[in-house]
Amino acid sequence: MTYEVQSGVAIPPPVRGSRPSKYPFATMAVGDVFFVVNAPKAFAGQVSSVGRRLGRKFATRRVTLIETPAGMSPLPEGEAPTGPTHQGIGVWRMADDAVLRHTKQ
Repeated sequence: MTYEVQSGVAIPPPVRGSRPSKYPFATMAVGDVFFVVNAPKAFAGQVSSVGRRLGRKFATRRVTLIETPAGMSPLPEGEAPTGPTHQGIGVWRMADDAVLRHTKQ
């Protein structure tokens, strides 16, 4: 088999991933949040990596989620649950100039 060498052929743009994202990072506006029930321990690291790749800031916090008719919501601190609860992680889209502080609880 022989190959023909050509010149002047434009390089097509790179194609990044062919499957849609499992999580809505790219569509989140500042202040938006989503929750992941039973998130793996490495999830916060994945969020950080996605943030660097997209050039955006995200914050994660462990939360207790309660089932409501509208879906999962974080259980407000100090309130007793009124339905089934689950452990999860909340992911908040932050302003790009936000300063995130880690505090001990």
